[in-house]
Amino acid sequence: MKQEEERIKVVRIKPAISGTLWFFMGTEYENWSKEYLSNELNHIQRFGLDTVILGGFSRYLLREGSGEAEEELLEHILSECDRRGMSVGLETFVDQDWCLLWDMKREVEDNRRIVKRLQARYGHHPCFRYWYIGYENYLRWGRESEFIRRLYTELVGMCREAAPDRKTILSPFFILDKRGVMGDYRYAEPSEYEDWWGRTLELSGVDVLALQDSGEHLSFYAVEQRRPFFEAYARACRQNGTAFWGNVETGELEIGDYNEYISRFGFGTEVNNPVTQPYWRAAPPEMLKRKLDLAAEYSERIITWGYKEFFRPSLGATARKNYDEYLGYLEGLMSVGRVL
Repeated sequence: MKQEEERIKVVRIKPAISGTLWFFMGTEYENWSKEYLSNELNHIQRFGLDTVILGGFSRYLLREGSGEAEEELLEHILSECDRRGMSVGLETFVDQDWCLLWDMKREVEDNRRIVKRLQARYGHHPCFRYWYIGYENYLRWGRESEFIRRLYTELVGMCREAAPDRKTILSPFFILDKRGVMGDYRYAEPSEYEDWWGRTLELSGVDVLALQDSGEHLSFYAVEQRRPFFEAYARACRQNGTAFWGNVETGELEIGDYNEYISRFGFGTEVNNPVTQPYWRAAPPEMLKRKLDLAAEYSERIITWGYKEFFRPSLGATARKNYDEYLGYLEGLMSVGRVL
């Protein structure tokens, strides 16, 4: 089906977040106590989240003679989530240089080691319900397309072999930048996404696609610019029986337009370059509401990237304010009866 045909929508869900991606970066967690982690889970549940997808730790588990501290941390989190009736997704493995090296043998072998280790250590936890395949991608062409499709297929197969009933999740994105302002990334029309992802999902058998909703995270992007891409991905999922989730990203890069971006960072600077970091913020409440409304038109559920970075109260006063404003938004949803 093509773009001009009837829009694909599911039964409208409540425009609220029910899960979050949480990536362990650097050594920030080394001094976190069990009490601290339990308190973080208290805040997560009050925020309305019942699912946490944990990533970023697998690189530690591949090092010889290391990973014990990370495994103890995960054990506590999973035990707590068991007790609370929550769901957890664990990331398999993704090397930071995968899209530079294109080394299938290395990627498959490292993932096999991680999946085996995670299953042996944590497979008994009832909360462990998802594998997160962290190769975040938009579209590929030629040999790169063949590579990523084969890799997805290999990873889904090994995850199912380890735990047949556990679901696999991908969280791809789309690109709105037609000029290459943020790097040499080829632009594609929504119809190209529908075709490519339709075939990719057919081949790989991924269970859940959680679409990142932001383009390149720029604050001046309008919500309606994103709609055609939601429709394209939703159609690809519907055609293949894949669950379609929204990954409503609650962080954004505050910038007025492309010219300001170029002036501040330089043409071709990627949005995740460290020079952009001082300009990131939580999505303002009204924008977040519009983003959630869009995702709720198409998605079976909504998760987020950005809670850990911008909303958890332990970060300080600004994050606490963001957190409380979202709680106020949830109360407003309940008061007007906007439910499933």
